[in-house]
Amino acid sequence: QLPRPLEEDVVRSKKANITESMNEDKKRGKVHVAVALDESQYGADIVRWSAANIFPNAKKITLIHSYGYAPLKMFPGANSFRNERMSGINTLLKKEAVEKGEAFLKRMGSLTRSLGCIPCPLYFGNTIVA
Repeated sequence: QLPRPLEEDVVRSKKANITESMNEDKKRGKVHVAVALDESQYGADIVRWSAANIFPNAKKITLIHSYGYAPLKMFPGANSFRNERMSGINTLLKKEAVEKGEAFLKRMGSLTRSLGCIPCPLYFGNTIVA
């Protein structure tokens, strides 16, 4: 039975495969990098790491973000079953989620540019935001 590789060997092997694949794509001039970002504490770290390790080989960079919004079905309290109230509350919740998501995407786009990389136009829905 063969010994299991050490975790660092696996990581090193994966990095080598990614680098080799990217070098091949670079020769062909077809590298398009898409980075999915969430609003966690790691979003900026992901952009910084990508700018140092992946973006230099990219012909095209796309930042992807999906904002979080889940409409409420029922709101506890007085008149909780009135549709007009729920509709208004859901409209406000969605508006807040969209504004927060758009602001996050703009920040990540600015960070990407400050690191010397140019992302594709940033779309939020059908609207270019940066």
